Amino acid sequence: LNDADGCAILREAYSKVILKGNAGESIEKALEHTATAKACKSNDAEKCKDLAEFYFNANDLKNALEYYSKSCKLNNVEGCMLSATFYNDMIKGLKKDKKDLEYYSKACELNYGDGCAILGDIYHNGEGVTQNFKKAFKYYSKACELNNGEGCSKLGGDYFLGESVTQDLKKAFGYYSKACELNEALTCTLVGEFYRDGEGVTKDEKQTTENLEKSCKLGLKEACDILKEQKQ
Repeated sequence: LNDADGCAILREAYSKVILKGNAGESIEKALEHTATAKACKSNDAEKCKDLAEFYFNANDLKNALEYYSKSCKLNNVEGCMLSATFYNDMIKGLKKDKKDLEYYSKACELNYGDGCAILGDIYHNGEGVTQNFKKAFKYYSKACELNNGEGCSKLGGDYFLGESVTQDLKKAFGYYSKACELNEALTCTLVGEFYRDGEGVTKDEKQTTENLEKSCKLGLKEACDILKEQKQ
């Protein structure tokens, strides 16, 4: 490659030879990764992400971030989300930094629902930014449009509580229902409560039970406990 990446990769491979004595496997991997580095130089986003993973596994966080960031700039959503982890306390020893907002924003622009939902949480909770319920609502809306269950659930909460929008129990029920369809376990329990209490929808005991059963199947212990109590 005639560059630093190829040398770093070969150095890592030879260190494994010394530590493990498995020369054939290490050199083969080195050749594979040098090809990856060459492809990344040619702006192959997926290969840049792979190169970042190589550096991350070698505990070289500086280079890992550099290549995750490059893959993000080349519109690799996973690269954007992984870049964000370097700034949000998920990697031990790295300080929280609002640069994570930049990467989540790019992921959302690339129509990745989780990125949009996380942005919604950041603005809703005022995490490193001024709290802004309208912006949170915008990002939750996009997340829900992208069939992200958490985004739909948060929209339901906004309409239920009347945060940034006029309180509307029918709309709250609608968004909670969509979130449940997308397998958000806790939200299925909430849908059941709407049917139980007749809020935003006609009372329906059968629907209450069915939604609790779905929530239980999705692993929510509280829903399972409620069903057990009903059978006693």
